Parts: sequence; structure tokens; C-alpha cells
Amino acid sequence: MSERPVLTLKRRPAAETPVPDTSGETAPVMRRRKTVVVAAAPDPRKQKKQAQKEAEKAAEAERKAAAKEERRRQWLLKNTRPVKQPKAPVRPPRPVRLMPVEDALEMLADCWPPLFSPELPLRLMKTGIREEMVVDITVRQLPVSVKQLRRCLRSLTRNEAYLKATVPGSIRYGLDGQPAGVVTEEEYLLSQLRLEKVLKRRD
Repeated sequence: MSERPVLTLKRRPAAETPVPDTSGETAPVMRRRKTVVVAAAPDPRKQKKQAQKEAEKAAEAERKAAAKEERRRQWLLKNTRPVKQPKAPVRPPRPVRLMPVEDALEMLADCWPPLFSPELPLRLMKTGIREEMVVDITVRQLPVSVKQLRRCLRSLTRNEAYLKATVPGSIRYGLDGQPAGVVTEEEYLLSQLRLEKVLKRRD
């Protein structure tokens, strides 16, 4: 039984082919076939992982840049001094325009003649008399408004003679012209403060 030939992937070396020499002699030369290398196709999983790593690196770099910018902004807010705005000039308060005492006495005398009279010295009014006047205006329909009443009373109670007459123990009078209390020490001190303001404004 004859022996089968063994198959192999190894290539046999090329036979030596004599090449003529210029000197007339022949020298053996080895000729080999070219080796062909086939490039394999890239693995899609490796490409996906590589792209994911690059995306993560880009996101990390962007996050660091944003954090750096935020730290810079916070530093500027902390160390930058605010620009001071020029303050507007403060206007002095306008002096209160008081009604003349004579006009105030005349208006009040038409409504409450037992207490007010232009011919008689100015008498001190009882504490809380304004509330009684407001009620009396509504009940009797007197020809004076609450605003006018307030102006009249302000003119009288800030009058220099009225404030000087406000001393402890002085008699106060009601709407009927009858005594209704006396000036207390606390009321006297308050009247002195008002008197100082009146004198300062007059000077």
C-alpha cells in the first residue's frame, strides 16, 4: 500500500536559479515570493469603548472648566467692592404753616363760645378735648370740618403764650367753660419741649 502525501501550508523555498555574471561565471541567487498581509476589520466594540472614553474625557474637562469659572465668579463677588452711589441731598423739613391765632379763635368761638372768645385771654383746654369736639361737630352739624378743627387746635397749642401758661397746677377748661382738670408735671415738661422748638423756629 502506497503512502499518502502529507499536506502542509509551508511553502517550499524557491529553487536557486543561476544568474549570469558579467565575468562569465554564474552565482546562485535566492528568489522568494512576497508575503501578503491582510488587515483585519476594526472591532466595533473597541471603537464604541474608545468613543465612550473620549466623550467622558470631554465631559470631565467641561465640568472642570465650569467649576473653575464658578470659583472665579464667587471670588469676584466676594472681593469686588460695590460702587457707592452718591447720596441725594437731604432736604430740610418744611416748617409747618400755622393758622393765625386770631383766625383760629374766631372759628372756634362760633362753635364753642363758652370756652373761646377773642376778647378773653386764651385758656388752657382739657386733655382729650379734640375727641369731644369731633363728636359735637357730628351731632350738632357745626360749620367746621375735622381738618379745620385740627388746624385751629394746632395753632393754639403751639402758641408761645399758650405754652408758657402751661405750668403745673394750672386749670384746664372744658367745652362748657367750666374747670376740667389741672396741668400735670409730665404735661409741663412736654410743653417746655414744644416751647423750645417754637422759639428756635422763630429765631
